[in-house]
Parts: sequence; structure tokens; C-alpha cells
Amino acid sequence: MNAMDIVIHASTSGEPFGRILLEAMALQKPLIGARGGAVPEIVDEQVTGLMFEPGDHLNLATVIQKMLQDPEKAKAMGRAGRLKLSNEFSITKNIEKT
Repeated sequence: MNAMDIVIHASTSGEPFGRILLEAMALQKPLIGARGGAVPEIVDEQVTGLMFEPGDHLNLATVIQKMLQDPEKAKAMGRAGRLKLSNEFSITKNIEKT
């Protein structure tokens, strides 16, 4: 994952929690995720990444192209994701919420 420019979570069914997205956020990777399950709670559209409709490969391709066309925006999304991870998904926050 460290060698990737972007991380894609392409589940075709809603996943209760996409841990891979948090791992990507820790590495400051911009995210692309299927709009379902917990992904919309993790990915802030246009801030930490982009989303697509689950199972819609054409929509996924469009979203990938959009992100690749603006590498500076993608890097900013990665930085925003790392900040969101620290603020909302840290072990301290998890303990507080539990």
C-alpha cells in the first residue's frame, strides 16, 4: 500500500467497516471507496477522497480518472485523511466512544 498513489475500496456490497481505508489514511493516501456500508462515514467526499456507486465499474473508472488528473488535490486529500484519522478514529477516540 505504501507504494500506491491512491487506495481503492471496491466492495460491491456494503461493508460494516472498511479498515483498509483507515490504514490508507495513516499513510496519507487519497481514498476511493464504494458508497455503501461504513465507507461514507470514513470518506469525506472531495475532502479525504471520492466515492462511486457500488458495482458501477464505469463510475469507478470516472472517479479514478478524476483523481489521477489532479495529483495535487489527491495529495491534499491524503493529508486531510491523516488528520481525520487522528481526530476521529484514534484509539483514544475509540475508547471514548466505547
